[in-house]
Amino acid sequence: MEPNQASDTPPQSKFNLWLITTIVLAIFLIAGGVVFAWQESVNNKVKNDLQGQINNLQNQVQQLTKTVPVDETAGWKTITNINGFSIRYPASITVFGQGIEVDETTTPIVTISENPENQAYQGLFFQIDIHDKNGTESENMSTEEIARANYEANMANKNSFAELIAPISLITLDSKPAYTYTIISTGYSGKGYGWTTPKRKLKVIESDNNVNHFVIVYTPDDSVFDQILSTFKFTK
Repeated sequence: MEPNQASDTPPQSKFNLWLITTIVLAIFLIAGGVVFAWQESVNNKVKNDLQGQINNLQNQVQQLTKTVPVDETAGWKTITNINGFSIRYPASITVFGQGIEVDETTTPIVTISENPENQAYQGLFFQIDIHDKNGTESENMSTEEIARANYEANMANKNSFAELIAPISLITLDSKPAYTYTIISTGYSGKGYGWTTPKRKLKVIESDNNVNHFVIVYTPDDSVFDQILSTFKFTK
């Protein structure tokens, strides 16, 4: 009888085969991981680039769609008066001084009206009265003292005063202290000076530049006069 021959692979050969298989699998796993990481990196970069482009486009769209502020005073004219103020007004509105022949750049009374001069007080108007304080009893009075004296005088005049709409209060006019009140009256009746109009609502603002006292009176029923007021500047 012939002896039995071994049919199994020698142990060393089995070990080598297992080792090779393990190494190959490890290489595939490592390579796969490297490829996956690279793909993720590429994908993240693409995503970031795309998001950056989207953000830039959104910013551009926002800039393009922003509402450009409209300058409602564009094209307005400007008065610069030697008594210490400048103001702007629509070119369509009439401006005149104290009398037809008086230049509004020199007169102490400037009226801005939607009507001709002889009918100024019949319609809506905006008037600036300038009073030189030098040599008068108001020379050493503060803006508040003068304004309150005129305020009391207006309400005390029963021939013109009809109703108080808003009591006197502190505001600013071109960064200077000013005092305002609103009345229904047939004119302005300050302490020592005044003028008449048909009965109407009048807004009064009083301020000064240390030399002159300014009394602004206008009909507040037209918003254009509030716009005109916002352009008022002291020049002295």
